[in-house]
Amino acid sequence: MDAINARKNFEFINNIRSVNPESDQIYHFDEAEQKRILNESPWKKDPHYFTHIKISAVALIKMVMHARSGGSIEVMGMMQGKVQGNTIIIMDAFALPVEGTETRVNAQAEGYEYMVQYMTKIKEVGRLENAIGWYHSHPGYGCWLSGIDVNTQMQNQQFQDPFVAVVIDPNRTISAGKVEIGAFRTYPEGYKAPDEGPSEYQTIPLSKIEDFGVHCKQYYPLEISHFKSTLDTQLLDQLWNKYWVNTLSQSPLLSNREYAARQMSDLAEKLQMTANMASRAGPGGFGGMGTGGQFGKDKKKKQEESQLSKITRDSNKISVEATHGLISQVLKNVLFTANPHQNETSALGNPIDTDTILSPAPGAQRVVGNMERLPGMFDFVTDRLLDRQIYKTSPNSIIVNEYEAGQGIMPHVDAPKLFGPTITALSLLSDCVMTFQHVKDFSLVYRIHLPRRSLVVMNDSCRYDYKHSISKDLVEVVNGIEIMRARRVSITYRDMLVDNQTQGQGQSQTFSRCGVQDSGLPSMCNNKTVSKGACSST
Repeated sequence: MDAINARKNFEFINNIRSVNPESDQIYHFDEAEQKRILNESPWKKDPHYFTHIKISAVALIKMVMHARSGGSIEVMGMMQGKVQGNTIIIMDAFALPVEGTETRVNAQAEGYEYMVQYMTKIKEVGRLENAIGWYHSHPGYGCWLSGIDVNTQMQNQQFQDPFVAVVIDPNRTISAGKVEIGAFRTYPEGYKAPDEGPSEYQTIPLSKIEDFGVHCKQYYPLEISHFKSTLDTQLLDQLWNKYWVNTLSQSPLLSNREYAARQMSDLAEKLQMTANMASRAGPGGFGGMGTGGQFGKDKKKKQEESQLSKITRDSNKISVEATHGLISQVLKNVLFTANPHQNETSALGNPIDTDTILSPAPGAQRVVGNMERLPGMFDFVTDRLLDRQIYKTSPNSIIVNEYEAGQGIMPHVDAPKLFGPTITALSLLSDCVMTFQHVKDFSLVYRIHLPRRSLVVMNDSCRYDYKHSISKDLVEVVNGIEIMRARRVSITYRDMLVDNQTQGQGQSQTFSRCGVQDSGLPSMCNNKTVSKGACSST
């Protein structure tokens, strides 16, 4: 039911319309009709002939997934479709093996060869639509055509028209919760575009404004709509059933933190530039007031106020996207936490200080009383810990930490005065090596490989007599295995203790960069056990 709701929400936000099953003409490819339209080529007489583009839901999903897979690097692909009146219809899309940079992407010989082979093979299975456009990504800087994009599109329209260019911003798609997409056609060389501004304001980074401004009159946008059929609905259901857990477990605030930081930096640069312009304007600042007149030059005032207006819009956009991310986290908390009204300070507080203490506190006991259970999202691990009798009762403390490549853990023993005799830690996303060194005999050292999705169990001598640590090395070798360090998330389960005189109640839930999850959560802890003394990795 959750997967269905997620798909319906995506379709609603992106205005995907269902095609009437009794009128599926849009899916019929009439080769003779397409040849007739191509021979007439009405778009050669009217630079504004095409005004609308319809994109199938399946093609849209494929393009967005491809754009997102590229991260901060631009990616490129082709679109198949046909022409219907003044509308370009996109039926399908496929990726090209093209390596771009953070600012540009061009198809080389390998990409063209792949495109020709793909189009030949796809016709053999009954997909007769021709290549009718290309798409690429603009990670984090909006949907528009750069100078290189304009030249590429002009060549495409010159030699294989009709052709359309589509741009997708995967970063803004995640932040806004809606696909950020634009479709464009270029004007013929020498054509003077009508003097009109862009149809809709969009945020352009300061480093891209010049490129945007120089070429913005060489192309025009097309109105975009999306459609699907009954068969498309079935395909989308399969996609959602496969990926919705991964989508639900991710946080847009974490996935797009680099993009958000760049937005804030760009906003600060724009504010500084506007402030410098105001200082150069002399007395009267933005209003232009001074000895030269009551309000100064109206044109200058309008330009400066326009700059402030744009900065205000950019600031509002950042705030809205951050609020959207926070709301999604709150909704997840309500859905998956047993008691969503628990004390937020304890849920998001600082990690407990685990100074090395080598002897348990006398009379220490397990915290009992009127406690709230740990969040239900961790039950899949807690249940396994209880089934394997690693714990007799459910642990009452969880700490979630995120480590980037090059970050380690200092040698320590989890404080016996605070925590019980068994500590377990689940490693996610990547492998690492945990080192155990005896607190007195420094020659006793064990290095244990912790594979991704493995669980390390520390008890008895390993728990109290050995310090455990993880180095900062980017590459480690253990038992002849070379391990490349990468981003890692750990979930540590512990029992919190109190003294007999302390009436402790409640549970510990500490999160560092809270919300980081792995799409393979339900299939964890399947690795074989590897033991070293009293320490084991399960």
